[in-house]
Amino acid sequence: MSLKTKYARFEDERDANGFLCASEVLVDSLHTPRPYLHLMASNHYRDYDQWGSFWDQHRGGFSCVDTVLAGKMTSHLDSNYVPTAPEPQDVREFYIYEASQAWPMFPVAGYEEDQYTEFGCRQGLDRYELCVSRNGFASELLVFIHTEFPLEFWQIKIENKSESIRDFSWFFKLRVNIDSYPPYYLVPRVVCEGVVEEDCLVFLNHDKNNKHPRSAFLASAQSMDGYDMMGEVFDGSGGRSPIPAAVRNGTCFNSLGKEPYAGLIAAAQFNANLSPGESRTWTVCFGKCPNEVAERKDYLRMVRREVLNQPEKCLGALKAIWKDKVLANAINTPDDQINRYYNVWSRYQARNQARFVRALDKIGYRDILQDIMGVIDFEAPYVRAKLAEALRYQYADGRAVRQYEKHEGAGHDLRKYHDSVVWIADTLVRYLKQTGDFNFLEENIPYLDLITLQPSDTQKGTIYDHACRSIRCLYRDTGYHGLCTIGYGDWNDSLSDIGDEKGVSVWLSCACVYAAKLMGELATYIGRNEDYREFTEIAENMTQRINDHAWDGQWYIYAINKDGQPIGSQSNSEGKIHLNVNTWALFAGIARAAGREEQVWKSIEELATPIGHRLLAPAYSQSSRASVGRIADMVPGKFENGSIYTHGEAFYLFALTCIGQSDRWLKEIYKTLPSNQDPDRATGPPHQQSNFFVGPDNAAYGTNLYNNFTGSVSWYRNGIERIIGVIPEFDGLRIAPNPPKRWDSYQVVRSFRRAKLNITFQRTGELKISMNKKILDSFIRASEFQPGKTYTIEVTF
Repeated sequence: MSLKTKYARFEDERDANGFLCASEVLVDSLHTPRPYLHLMASNHYRDYDQWGSFWDQHRGGFSCVDTVLAGKMTSHLDSNYVPTAPEPQDVREFYIYEASQAWPMFPVAGYEEDQYTEFGCRQGLDRYELCVSRNGFASELLVFIHTEFPLEFWQIKIENKSESIRDFSWFFKLRVNIDSYPPYYLVPRVVCEGVVEEDCLVFLNHDKNNKHPRSAFLASAQSMDGYDMMGEVFDGSGGRSPIPAAVRNGTCFNSLGKEPYAGLIAAAQFNANLSPGESRTWTVCFGKCPNEVAERKDYLRMVRREVLNQPEKCLGALKAIWKDKVLANAINTPDDQINRYYNVWSRYQARNQARFVRALDKIGYRDILQDIMGVIDFEAPYVRAKLAEALRYQYADGRAVRQYEKHEGAGHDLRKYHDSVVWIADTLVRYLKQTGDFNFLEENIPYLDLITLQPSDTQKGTIYDHACRSIRCLYRDTGYHGLCTIGYGDWNDSLSDIGDEKGVSVWLSCACVYAAKLMGELATYIGRNEDYREFTEIAENMTQRINDHAWDGQWYIYAINKDGQPIGSQSNSEGKIHLNVNTWALFAGIARAAGREEQVWKSIEELATPIGHRLLAPAYSQSSRASVGRIADMVPGKFENGSIYTHGEAFYLFALTCIGQSDRWLKEIYKTLPSNQDPDRATGPPHQQSNFFVGPDNAAYGTNLYNNFTGSVSWYRNGIERIIGVIPEFDGLRIAPNPPKRWDSYQVVRSFRRAKLNITFQRTGELKISMNKKILDSFIRASEFQPGKTYTIEVTF
């Protein structure tokens, strides 16, 4: 057995042309290094009613709507901003009762595990399956998310594998959580209740101060033979027995959710009689429903009629949606790990992040801009809407909030992180290059009023104006040596004590150059020549300032703090060298302008480890607290304090693609590719990009503590696009293949400007491009493509 498949393996699906178009992770061990927590989410493009559901192979996890922390729908006690570790209460429970005996339907770690066989857990694209056998029953659970409605399906199939008739009951229970947001002293047991409406269990919160009001429902296609809505009734006194009281007794008590001491639950009982070899399937929905009574009853009737009674149709629609998403831009290279990551799992994680940005109760400004950048090629309408939304929280002077509220009254995060707006240009330019939607630039969006903190009634600007102001404010707000002031912080928000009026970020200055060049490229394309000259001058001037004042002899320093001390310098005893400022100096062209590229590449290798590059070294300790801030409070090797931070590694990988180092890129990307990890060291699931690997300054070196959410995914995807060499531009496609030497041929299928392209690449020694047998140069104008048509492009290189 391969070490990589010790606990889980991939099962892939290919289309008729050989493209890897779907994938599942088959977890065949209950005892993975930590539970493999899998997130499923909605696929619609609306701002609200986004359903999320986390499940691991222990049935641990939680459901939420719109946000993870502020939109809880089931018990969720893990308060991490990247939820990773469900608490014992955060679980869905299933039981079987037969002839005065009761047992968990699915295995519970440490409890009668030897009674179960044929255990398996599949984690797929918005679907989850669990199967097991015990006592002559084969039990299967399928969970999947509806494409439109904020709800999840549960299908439970039980087969009688014995040679006798089985007369039994089965039960399930989940803890409901519709607590008020923000929470306050009226605890849920005072303002929440559970009632029965339209043959559904309905859960209500009557708190009028609730900023995220939501009601929950549980419905079954088959009639329930019993139910309970109070935890202390179903579980029994104390609620500590491995088998709840209702299950031990073989019957629910039909308790309504009135004054629950142990919390609201959704529990149900179903009776069954199965002959040998016979099976039966039950379908259940759990989700959000309207708060108003009449609307809620209409909705529940509609859900039963159009959703609950048509599970196969809903599952088919989900599969079709994901096939379309994957084949909107898919690759078929000789490397299946890259194919699987690019086609399926990075796309899936990017979609999840774009729906649930870092799991917070507010939307991180820089986070949403980078997360939606990763879905542009297959969810462009969603990107358009979310980019326009983010720009509503930009001030007229060009700056923006740190985070903006998802639910009215939650409040914005107004800390002055000056990097918020530097990400606008990249996402906007990539969106325009993919879609050609230049009308978007003329859409008027209000600025955020500094006084009311609401979209202004008087100050508005076009999308283009918003993007221009983001560059101008960065260039205007300068400190030491004319470099960009850091404010409260920049990308490395743990460097929290750099700022005041003079503290500057060299990394942010590099990012300003990068964004100014992108806006200059856009300005010249749309005929804004004065803007082009302005942004070109900004990029040139800032490049010169960086090269004159931020070079430390072998690498670029990261910042200059408020006291004028360099951060990330050879003169520092800790944090001597930082990764991000040097990678950005490379791909923004700053190091090239001074002839320093070779030295910077060499210096970056001082941060190299066998599993990627550290974000900085040496790690900070309390002795540096006064000069750098809260990063010194972090345990060395974790988060920004010397970990192998995959977002930083993504910038490094992108820089390699910019200089054509494809063989080196392939070698380096394998170090952090989730499917290529030793699971006992990394501990995380093989299909999710980690936020960071613990660095070598820590005894847990190599562990990746957080999954599901990371800023790196979009940048990994952008780098792969550059390697493949099918690169959207404002007025067409640039064909620039740069694959590793061991890729002699590969294929791409993608949609571009509503046309479908089938592209084959073959290494022959010369670059030659033909489309439908017509010879072309390396740039194919968008006018060559007609919407709805399919084009065959053949590339030799």
